[in-house]
Amino acid sequence: AYTMTVHELSAKYLRDYVHSKTLDSTKNYEIAFSTHINPNIGDKLAELVTREDARDVMSAARVKRPRPKGQKGGPLGGIEAARTAM
Repeated sequence: AYTMTVHELSAKYLRDYVHSKTLDSTKNYEIAFSTHINPNIGDKLAELVTREDARDVMSAARVKRPRPKGQKGGPLGGIEAARTAM
């Protein structure tokens, strides 16, 4: 992970772990990365992510907000979103 961004590492994690197993929580991981993690710290080198970065992602994920227009489902965010993002 030394030369990978968080976005690249998340794609590798999804491909090598989440999608290689038939996990019930696959969609939760995909949403956590695309909604909460990558928009906030995706461009940062994975080795440079700090605890403060993780806290900021979790704090932002806890805030409930409506889904973008045209997407089905309830609001994004909340306590469970913060747990999944962590």
